[in-house]
Amino acid sequence: MKKKSAAKRVEQHHPPQPEPCPWLVYFTDKYCKRQIFCSISNPNETYIRRIPELRNRCIWASCHGWCLCFGRDFSHVLWSPVTMEEIKLPCMPKVDILDCILTSSPSEPGCKVILFVAIMPYILYCEPGDEEWTHLCYYDELKRSSEEVGQIMDHKEPNLLVHPVCCNGNLYAVWTPSGLKRDAKQLVKFHDIRPDSVKIEFLNVVLPSFLSPSKALHLMESCGDLFTIQIQFKGEYETGVLAIEIHRLNFSKKEWGKVETAEDRAFFWPNYPDDRAISIPAINPDIASRVYFTLNGDHTSNKLYSYNIEDGTISVSTPFLNLPRVVKFCPTWVMPHLR
Repeated sequence: MKKKSAAKRVEQHHPPQPEPCPWLVYFTDKYCKRQIFCSISNPNETYIRRIPELRNRCIWASCHGWCLCFGRDFSHVLWSPVTMEEIKLPCMPKVDILDCILTSSPSEPGCKVILFVAIMPYILYCEPGDEEWTHLCYYDELKRSSEEVGQIMDHKEPNLLVHPVCCNGNLYAVWTPSGLKRDAKQLVKFHDIRPDSVKIEFLNVVLPSFLSPSKALHLMESCGDLFTIQIQFKGEYETGVLAIEIHRLNFSKKEWGKVETAEDRAFFWPNYPDDRAISIPAINPDIASRVYFTLNGDHTSNKLYSYNIEDGTISVSTPFLNLPRVVKFCPTWVMPHLR
């Protein structure tokens, strides 16, 4: 009996085995002591876990098979849901963070964790093993690079870079100009991030945009390609979806093409704005050419929605098992294996 209890505790302290698709993970209590892992292939398949490494922490991003987690005490760690390895990061200064990214697997040389500060044009970054974050202001370089291509920066605006994404070893982000062209979001590329300098290149690529202001946009990588996903929501509380559009960047032509089908991959949209969108090669044709997402709200947050890229229809699964009636925290996608 004791052996069974010990085995049960060990199982409770580890995530379920990796699947070909991401897990949808819910944190269901105030201190994140309990997590519920949900399978998108079978809503009846849910696993209740109490993983010590996730207690008092939230998963901020899932990149390269690792999770970037942050705690209430401003501590940050990289955590592998497969090996359970944990890499402690320097304690973060008390600043608001808008976006974050892990540039590569921690085992690769030059791996960086980069945090994009809200309100001010700063990034904080570190490499595994560093004892403190490096602060780097990119305003002057952004101004220089924008003037080089004839863009005008309003100095009264914060001029922030958002939606960072790594694709084919390069780091990209989005800059939104001020004034009448606020919706003309520009794609930029980072070069040579160093403690005292950074080079930013304007690529002369404008991101596609809906006419309606009620939208959300994510820049994301998928199998070596760069995509934008935009969702037009119903109402200010985002309790429904009106439309979804996906565009792929043609690097040579510097043009975005609307994706009418994606038979070789699937997309997973984050419910929470700071989370990262995920894409995977679709081994199972039943999940291909679809965008999976959840919605806010007492009666919708425990359901999984699926948007069919080819015919524009949206389907919804039955509610996941084992979830409380009201979910207090937005779920997050976790992709535990490296592709």
